[in-house]
Amino acid sequence: MSIKILIISILLLISLPVFSQGETLVVVVHVDNKCTCSLDLVRKIYLGRVRNFRDGTSAVAVTYKDESALRAKFYDLVLHSNKNRLGKLWARLVFSGRNTAPVVLESTKDVLVKIAANKNYIGFISVQDVTTDVKVVGTL
Repeated sequence: MSIKILIISILLLISLPVFSQGETLVVVVHVDNKCTCSLDLVRKIYLGRVRNFRDGTSAVAVTYKDESALRAKFYDLVLHSNKNRLGKLWARLVFSGRNTAPVVLESTKDVLVKIAANKNYIGFISVQDVTTDVKVVGTL
């Protein structure tokens, strides 16, 4: 194997996302949120098609910054889309006044803090990050 191929292989391996493709994601809400969320409802909330949980309370979607591997996996698995298409969708929804964009946060810790402080927030995290401050309503 030539040195050039070896170096390129190493660079490709280093550039892979840190997030494991096999890692399980969960959808979480506030522990006192009574809503049971189907995957379809989660999808509709994140696509801006609905603004409320089934019990009528408002739903506020929480997501991560663009470079997040969690966000990329969630968008692919649940929304069957990517950040560019969803960015355009949300820009149209916000501009038309039909909905507000998801709250963008820095880290899983920020997501957990926001959801634990507000019954209306819904988000996604890695299963290993689940705490007693949130309730899991879906597993991906």
